[in-house]
Amino acid sequence: MMIPHGNRGLTFVELFVVLALLALVSSLAVPAYRSAIFAVERARMQSQMKMLMNDESLYERDHGTFYPELPHFGSRALAWATFAHDEPMFLAGQNVTLPAGNRKYTFSVFRLESHFHEPIIFACAHPFLANDLDGDDWPDLWVKIGQGPAQLYIDDLTDTVKAPRGE
Repeated sequence: MMIPHGNRGLTFVELFVVLALLALVSSLAVPAYRSAIFAVERARMQSQMKMLMNDESLYERDHGTFYPELPHFGSRALAWATFAHDEPMFLAGQNVTLPAGNRKYTFSVFRLESHFHEPIIFACAHPFLANDLDGDDWPDLWVKIGQGPAQLYIDDLTDTVKAPRGE
């Protein structure tokens, strides 16, 4: 019996070739997509670190000290504020609050007056904080001191520790 040409279905070989081509294309596209997502999130994080440092400068201009206010414990005064990635972030220098969910990194602002005049800002993504970008066991840790660029200390993409650059 002859099967009409228009009603012929797919053979197993044809289906296998199509699936193999889809697997090849997706194996090439997924790493590029992930790298692009990481690049976007890191650029956003660096922009937010700069925004936080600018906010600190505004607060210092208006109040004569950086935020948060330091209790005086001699020459080794330390203060910090942490802004979790899933909580609103208060910007004291501008008296505004950024809504929750606009960032994937957790920010911490540290002040150690005996060593640094300006605050030190850390940005961290880690499995413990439930905001790790790639879900491995390595944190993604950045630091910014003053008006210099944010420096990468631990790279989440390559799982390596980087030496900080001099400013």
